[in-house]
Amino acid sequence: MDIYPKQTAVEWEHGYRLALPFAVGQSDVRFHPAFAEAIDYTSPVHRIHNGSLPERYGVSGDTSIPEAVLSPFTTLSGSVFSDGSFGVCYVAKEERVAIQEMADRLSSIMIASQARYAEVEFVLVDMSVQGKFHDYYHGDNAKLLSPEDDRQNVGRILRTEESDGILFLNRSTENDTPCLAVFNASCIKINRCDQRVILTWSEGRFIGYAYRSDMVPLDDTY
Repeated sequence: MDIYPKQTAVEWEHGYRLALPFAVGQSDVRFHPAFAEAIDYTSPVHRIHNGSLPERYGVSGDTSIPEAVLSPFTTLSGSVFSDGSFGVCYVAKEERVAIQEMADRLSSIMIASQARYAEVEFVLVDMSVQGKFHDYYHGDNAKLLSPEDDRQNVGRILRTEESDGILFLNRSTENDTPCLAVFNASCIKINRCDQRVILTWSEGRFIGYAYRSDMVPLDDTY
């Protein structure tokens, strides 16, 4: 595609994503080894601390940024708007959309695990986002990004042009909702990172989730 929409100012007081606890500096949580492959969706933040993160991440060498912000930018795996050569922080406007997105991403892993019943606990990261994003959401702009388009290439080009990211339409839930693919870590500030969400699968099928605020130390759990 040759035409890109203009950038629009975005200022969200609250946006959401799910992260495994270790990726946001929290390790006091139950995590079954059988689902270790899920860790591929996040990455150890020590990559940025030891200087192994490539240039142009917008966070290279800055160890003052909270781990909850750093972790998605250290994830080098293919995603909607990345070919795996750079990390993207995906932010949903609504909590339930963030939860559904993670459930969709992990369903294939749960099916492959052949587990009859599985629970995985995540941290619900609540963040504010402010920046200028290429707008593929409002009006006819959504039509500029069809399913046939190479979205990974779109993301690579816009990121190279130092775009803060992409505002796009999410259709994973009943109501179409806006989501952000954030390329620039400086656009993000953490509001809170203490709410836990437990996602549950049965026979590989996602069956629901529950919130848990009070953490139980491992020694008191087993």
